[in-house]
Amino acid sequence: MVTCEERSFYWRLTGRQNLQFYGALYNLKTSEIRNRIRQLSHLLELEDILEQRFDSYSTGTKQKMAIARALIHDPEIIFMDEPTRSLDPLIAAEVRSFIKKELVEQQGKTIVLATHQLQEAEQLCDRIAVMNRGQFIAVGSLEELHTAFEKTRVCVLKTKQPIGQLTPLLYHVMGSKEIFIRQITPTFIEIEFPNEAIIQGKLTDLIMNTGVEVEECKILEPSLEKIFVHLAENRMGQLYDKL
Repeated sequence: MVTCEERSFYWRLTGRQNLQFYGALYNLKTSEIRNRIRQLSHLLELEDILEQRFDSYSTGTKQKMAIARALIHDPEIIFMDEPTRSLDPLIAAEVRSFIKKELVEQQGKTIVLATHQLQEAEQLCDRIAVMNRGQFIAVGSLEELHTAFEKTRVCVLKTKQPIGQLTPLLYHVMGSKEIFIRQITPTFIEIEFPNEAIIQGKLTDLIMNTGVEVEECKILEPSLEKIFVHLAENRMGQLYDKL
């Protein structure tokens, strides 16, 4: 277990002494503890501060120590409660990278992460459970959440020539009720359309067949924050039952 407000370390002991103590609680042998401390301090870049007292550490270093303690006995499943809370952006990015690349991808560990930072959930999680007032209201992959709760998609289109001649053609072929076009610049538009594969296919084919030179054409996915607000406001639980 890794928590964001760590008060259970012994603050007058050094980082090494703390890890030795908790390793002993897991009944690890002295040689095993020594090897694990060496490995973890290298992975988490703690080697230079292990002999310093815990109360001298920065918030980011304390958080890394909490991760090291959780890993001291090499568990298969790790629970993390807001692991980057109160960390500066650089340290937070380091922690997220360590979780995803080292713990999950390299070591194959299962991470159960609780966070209020929805961008963090998007970056790290394979499956997401949305809670409202203590109840699960949606569970699924990010793609499944997108598909189930977003009725529209937005296509960003940038061309080399002005798009004026393309706009009436889009409305004519697609139907004015199915799409909404926002002209940002003469060569840049956003097209909002129903989240249906057939509509997206028609839109792509139409753009390719007009002869307009396209510099950029991409579909924007709705953010997890937008989905969360939609779920919480409507207290919808259909997705939890569906997936």
